[in-house]
Amino acid sequence: MKKLIITLFVCIALLLTGCQQGQETEPPKSNDPKDKTTQDSDSENHDSNDPPTPLLLIDVRSLAQFDQIRENISSPDTWDKDLEDFVKLVDSIPYVSAIDAKITWINRRINYSIDTGRLYSILYISATAENGDWMRIEYDLLASEASQKIGFWTQAEIFPEPVQSKDKKLTVYAEYRKQKSIVWFVDIDGFAARIVYHTDDFDAVTAESMFSNCVVSATKPPFGR
Repeated sequence: MKKLIITLFVCIALLLTGCQQGQETEPPKSNDPKDKTTQDSDSENHDSNDPPTPLLLIDVRSLAQFDQIRENISSPDTWDKDLEDFVKLVDSIPYVSAIDAKITWINRRINYSIDTGRLYSILYISATAENGDWMRIEYDLLASEASQKIGFWTQAEIFPEPVQSKDKKLTVYAEYRKQKSIVWFVDIDGFAARIVYHTDDFDAVTAESMFSNCVVSATKPPFGR
């Protein structure tokens, strides 16, 4: 596979206002060996001071940047297959809008795990609310079933009865709580994923209160605008 890095902060500046203070802009890195997930597989290389080079990395920090990519791929002069595939994926992925928030980060990465040597393929979509709460959906594009991923987090609490959304397209199998963040292991209309939610009102949030009345929809349109 051809190695390719595409890091997009779109033509004008490295950072725009899409990055919110208090929101994680990179996947969480855990010091607990029990907290091993696929997405921390491209964390710091144990044999080098430099992180491993991803096979594919596309990083977008605002919807304006995403729209610029969409515009660029429509032109023969700026068309790129990886970017076109990225836009098609984001446009078609089932999205859970469980909080009143706007999209502030989209990240696509493919690489080999430094822990297992296995190939992983992840799409991250983060949204941030005005009060600082944020939610990140982490789609594991190579996992066939969400329930298979629960084993990576031995501290996760598996629900006796999975929680489902109003339209039955979202199924929540388990959760893990730590430092004002809740991680849910879910299936979103056939996609295995984790949903990470960070809020100061940590203790008042349950899977039922968050997801039982929400519905799953395609990200386009209006995609959290």
